[in-house]
Amino acid sequence: MIGPEPVAAVARAWQGLVDELEGDESAVDRFASIWLELLPRRLTSCRNALARGDREAARVRLLTLHSSAVMLGLDDFAQAAWRCQAALDEGRGDDDVASARSLARDVMDEAQTAAALVRAALGQGRWSKR
Repeated sequence: MIGPEPVAAVARAWQGLVDELEGDESAVDRFASIWLELLPRRLTSCRNALARGDREAARVRLLTLHSSAVMLGLDDFAQAAWRCQAALDEGRGDDDVASARSLARDVMDEAQTAAALVRAALGQGRWSKR
C-alpha cells in the first residue's frame, strides 16, 4: 500500500508541471495516464534490449524511463533507471551489460511502486489542489 506522503510528493511535482503549462491540469492528467499505459511496453522493451546486449536501444529506453519519471516526480524510479543507464555508460565490456541487467531488477521493482503512485495520484481526482 502506498502511503499519503509519497502520493503528496508526486502531486506536488505534478502541480509544478501544471504551473509550467500555464494551468493545464488536463495535460498533466493525460501525460500521467499515457505514461501508465506505456510503462509495461517500455519496461519490456528495455528488458529485451538488455537481454540482447543492445546497449544503444537499452540506453534510449532507460533515458525515456528516467526523464518521464523525473517529470512525474517519481524520484526512486528515476534514480533506478539512471543507475542502470550509468552502468551501461561505464564501458564497452560484457561486465557492464551484466551489471546493467542486474540493476534492471531494481528498475522493474521501482516501476511497480511508481505505477502505484501514479494510479493513486490519478485516483485522487483533484490532486493539484492537495
